Amino acid sequence: MSDLVTVVGSRRLESSLASRVASVVWSLSSRGFGIASGGALGCDLYVLDALVSLGASACSCSAVFGFGSSPSCVPVAVRPLLSRFLALGGRFVPGVASAGASRGVVVFWLSGSRGSLREMRAAVRFGVPIVAFSCDSSPLPSLGSGHWVPYGGAWTGAFRWVSAFLSFFNGRFL
Repeated sequence: MSDLVTVVGSRRLESSLASRVASVVWSLSSRGFGIASGGALGCDLYVLDALVSLGASACSCSAVFGFGSSPSCVPVAVRPLLSRFLALGGRFVPGVASAGASRGVVVFWLSGSRGSLREMRAAVRFGVPIVAFSCDSSPLPSLGSGHWVPYGGAWTGAFRWVSAFLSFFNGRFL
């Protein structure tokens, strides 16, 4: 699963943001990345919907991580879409996705989202790149020694985390 990018966010993410989540999933998939996400409502559901719309080529290299031991442990509202994802070759992996197992993390942040914050902190611990969108105009949370900078490129409104350690070395030696 080394070519996975984790795409996660709040369970409270409004449906009006589903197209933004889908555009990120499509962008990553078109670059050859598989997608890792959870099996929850909100952002995870929008990720799953985008993968299914892309078909077998995107699903077969992607994974949904679930808290339980089987797909029946995901919320009832997610099960029909998860079944389609699995039929298209997607994988269900029991347990929580580890930021250390992916090449990057994309987070759709809503203030107070504990799961999203936990995923971002894990990514920092593992040295995994993070790109985040603030979906409720709240500031992105501090993740320790570092800061958020505009991501640039095609993802308007995205920010990436730059650790103070990397900022120091990039500015001084590179």
